[in-house]
Amino acid sequence: MGSLYDKLKSPSVSSRRLKQLRYLLLFHLIITLIYEVIWTYFCTIGYREDIEKYDTDEIWKREFFKATRNFFIFTEILNFLVLCVGGVATYKNHRLLLICFILMFLMEWGFELIGIYASGDFNIFVYKVICQVTKPGLLLLSLIYCWVMQESASQ
Repeated sequence: MGSLYDKLKSPSVSSRRLKQLRYLLLFHLIITLIYEVIWTYFCTIGYREDIEKYDTDEIWKREFFKATRNFFIFTEILNFLVLCVGGVATYKNHRLLLICFILMFLMEWGFELIGIYASGDFNIFVYKVICQVTKPGLLLLSLIYCWVMQESASQ
């Protein structure tokens, strides 16, 4: 009789664990994308209401809102592309592409956080930081999946 460690290291358990992690990561990618789109929609609406309260110059409000909305839309497009790379990497079990996804994800996240900080508006900061809630989990899952994929390949 082998130990529990030996049973867990067996190829059938390892491939099952990899498959479960893969589905979990794909599910998390989809949830993150949906969550980001919903939050961006509500951020844009909330931000429009905030702008209405602060200033009376209609041209300034319209232009400022368009610039803010465009920033949100750009970050969503960037999010979508990065999450698509993550989805393809996960679906195809491609380790190098998954590492590229992790690097792209960190760069996109950094870009978004810098944009939030640079805005100087506390409301945008609160809206977008709340929107970031799924990202640490996604990053952790990606790193675990990459590690398990490497472990499975070495067996």
